[in-house]
Amino acid sequence: MGEDTKCNSEEKHQCHMCVLRNMGLTSKIKQLTRTPNVACSKCGEEANSKDCVCIPVQLFI
Repeated sequence: MGEDTKCNSEEKHQCHMCVLRNMGLTSKIKQLTRTPNVACSKCGEEANSKDCVCIPVQLFI
């Protein structure tokens, strides 16, 4: 993944999956990944909403 790529939403970055994972907030992560439909092209994290990742790409299931 493109780890050097900049976040598309710096103002919301503290709520993104990569930050939550680094903080160890596993219960919050479980809530935000129950029915993932996007992934982050920067780190690969999947989430329910594009607002939860740095650079969202649609998952096709």
